Amino acid sequence: MHVSREGSYTFFIDSTVDAFISIYKKYFDPNDLSINSIRRSYVDNTNYQLKFTTNLQMNETYTLRASTTSSEVASSISIFSIGPSFIVFNQTSKYITHDK
Repeated sequence: MHVSREGSYTFFIDSTVDAFISIYKKYFDPNDLSINSIRRSYVDNTNYQLKFTTNLQMNETYTLRASTTSSEVASSISIFSIGPSFIVFNQTSKYITHDK
């Protein structure tokens, strides 16, 4: 995702299953989830909704990663954001599977 104006952005996540949501500045390294991580949250089965606010920098690229808690589960996840300007979301991968 790309931010055109610096500021505080609120994200609303709707999911039908438990899910992990993470935001990474610059890039996401699947071998080390802590590198560049600026926000990690968990959507649990109490209401399958999550809301969080984070500060984002202008002209910076971020990766928003959404994943289910199990490789055996697939689901749709809806993401909505509000803030001082729009955010451009670009889907880079539909899903990643891991061989057992």
